[in-house]
Amino acid sequence: MKQTHPDTNVGKYWLLAEHRRYQHVVLLQVYTPGYNSYPWRKRLAEYYAIRMQRELPFEYHQLDLRTSTSVDTAFSICVEQMEAHVQRVFPTSRPRVQ
Repeated sequence: MKQTHPDTNVGKYWLLAEHRRYQHVVLLQVYTPGYNSYPWRKRLAEYYAIRMQRELPFEYHQLDLRTSTSVDTAFSICVEQMEAHVQRVFPTSRPRVQ
């Protein structure tokens, strides 16, 4: 779970939208303890998301979990956040069975 270029993960949806019409894109971007790239890359990802929201049906959520005790902890928090979002968007969805 390590990507040193988070800005490209966001920006690629902008390019792909030229080739495919999305009904709605939800991107949850998680920064884990292993993220150690240049700070401007995180800021650039935020900038892309703000601009894209003006042009596309694009929803961006950023979780900065770099201070988590481990990647596993960060992953658990991420799953909780995603499940909560799915419940808000699709209220009739059932929680995942473990």
